[in-house]
Amino acid sequence: MKMHKEEKPDEVFVGNTNHHDFEDLFHQGIECRLGNKAYYIDGKEIEGNYLKPLFVSKKSLKKYDTYMRKSSGFTVHD
Repeated sequence: MKMHKEEKPDEVFVGNTNHHDFEDLFHQGIECRLGNKAYYIDGKEIEGNYLKPLFVSKKSLKKYDTYMRKSSGFTVHD
């Protein structure tokens, strides 16, 4: 099921982010991209240019999940 209007078939929308956080993910080798328009959960567009939708390739989802768990302090089990 498509979660964002800009989502492509080979990727997953994981939420809205800023450019700095995106660069961190990209430097970790996670295949991802920023979209153009971020939306609130009710579907209204987020004004301004500080947040963008983040899409992660399906083949990078495990790497993304591991990175996010480690960076947030959750225990990661392989």
